[in-house]
Amino acid sequence: MNEIASQGQLRLAYLRWALVTVPAIVFLGFLSGRLANSGFGNRWFASLNLPVLMPPGWAFAVAWTILYILMAL
Repeated sequence: MNEIASQGQLRLAYLRWALVTVPAIVFLGFLSGRLANSGFGNRWFASLNLPVLMPPGWAFAVAWTILYILMAL
């Protein structure tokens, strides 16, 4: 018994760390995007000549969320 923690305890500690750290990083990214006023709410972006086939703004949020979840898996 010269171990500080068992493998199961180390895995649980890593899981707890990941469950706190990953959402915090995602939230900071979301917050920086909101503070920068980028995207569909921006007057500069609204003044551009957008193509007819441009998807609605909510589609980008859904697509990026799905992409990041799939990359994590």
